[in-house]
Amino acid sequence: LSYLTGRSCEELLREEIEYFAGLGIEISGTAAHGSPFARHGHDYINYELFAECDPRQAHIYVERDAPPVYGRTIGDDLFSFRLNSVKMKDFGLKYEAYFVGPCVYIADIASGLSVRWRLPDGRDFVEEMPDLGVAIVKRGFAESGHRAVQLLVHPDHWRITGDDIEFSSSTAIVVGARAGEKLHGLAKTGKPSSLPFDYLSRFLFGLANRADASPLKYDDLELGAEQPCEEPSIRIENEFAAFNLTLKNGTRDRSKSFYLMQYLAGGDPASVNRVLTLHRELNLPYSLAAPVRWLDPSSGVVEDYPLDWDAIGEDVRRGIGSVGYLANALDIAAGDASNARSIFAEDVDTMRGRDLQCRYMTTPIRSKAAMETDWWKGNSTAPLWIWKRFKLRFASRYDDAALTKSTVSHDELDPVAWVAANLRPGKRVLINIDPRHYGDNWYSRRPARDCSWINAARDRAAFSMR
Repeated sequence: LSYLTGRSCEELLREEIEYFAGLGIEISGTAAHGSPFARHGHDYINYELFAECDPRQAHIYVERDAPPVYGRTIGDDLFSFRLNSVKMKDFGLKYEAYFVGPCVYIADIASGLSVRWRLPDGRDFVEEMPDLGVAIVKRGFAESGHRAVQLLVHPDHWRITGDDIEFSSSTAIVVGARAGEKLHGLAKTGKPSSLPFDYLSRFLFGLANRADASPLKYDDLELGAEQPCEEPSIRIENEFAAFNLTLKNGTRDRSKSFYLMQYLAGGDPASVNRVLTLHRELNLPYSLAAPVRWLDPSSGVVEDYPLDWDAIGEDVRRGIGSVGYLANALDIAAGDASNARSIFAEDVDTMRGRDLQCRYMTTPIRSKAAMETDWWKGNSTAPLWIWKRFKLRFASRYDDAALTKSTVSHDELDPVAWVAANLRPGKRVLINIDPRHYGDNWYSRRPARDCSWINAARDRAAFSMR
């Protein structure tokens, strides 16, 4: 959480404890949560936050890539943190579950049921559990000399239906001698089809914390007030000249690079809402092209496009959001240009009625008819065309729409690597992100090719995705 929010661990921990206290719940201890960010990204365990938790003295074995070092610093290009630097006693915490004492430890982690204990010679015994009866506990007591059992239970890993208990493991397990209660293995879901949202979060967090880069929005473009559309090439050159003038006269810091983060709201409104929520948490400006209405694929009915418009309006007032119109009126009108112009005018008026300004517009990605005809021209309310046929000049462009194409090198589409290679002083870049590509399997879009960074992103998230 500290990594994602930019807030200190101490501040977040105190806030969490105070929240529970407000509900009348006293928090006196912790149980470290496993996560791909900790385990696979930086090879630490969450209890290593605390000064009292030397991993070499933990009573429960956890496999690690390298021997732990107390008080070491972890991090990457985006953050740095010294482990074992927070004192439990400062928060009234009396114990951590990994350090409560020698025990036979049973866990229902995502990979399956397992049991572990420490042998008298110091070696650790770890085994998948074939049985949930008392026999395995008695064996643990006999071999380890321990007289305590600790259970790690995730309620969401279990499902009870009638006489059956199902556990999210691929191994069928029998529960002791209790007839009628069998553990049926559920097929593992495997790797998610889309990219994990965690990866996009890390990318945006890195951008938000770059002191050498400055975000732009639609409303920062040097296009002036609304006016009838000029010849695209003239508008492109005039806008680019105006931007360069702001660098020359010192209005903008030419030692910085500039980026415009653009989202096109499409067939998965939930993913758009999720991304915009992240921008609010990071206080990171964004530009969004969104429709007012859409053909809801679940109902086949034209309905209002379900975004959190109140929150977006507040973003615009705060200066972190800039909204353009995704002109899908021709699609809504089934190709009837006359009807589309009416829908267009109504939609733009609706957006402006929400105080969204709506000075700019573009068309849906696959709306060929909308791109090749000028059905919207002659409408006095028309926003300025800023994408597709009218492309502003940027030093470089990133567009993750190519992730669904098999004809490009997906290694070059890693947004983190692309930004590192393309942000340059005095230059501006355009970053087009489709929110549907990222998330916990809530959209079926899948990159056409896997590559090292995609596989790494999925592997990091695999634990929490199951």
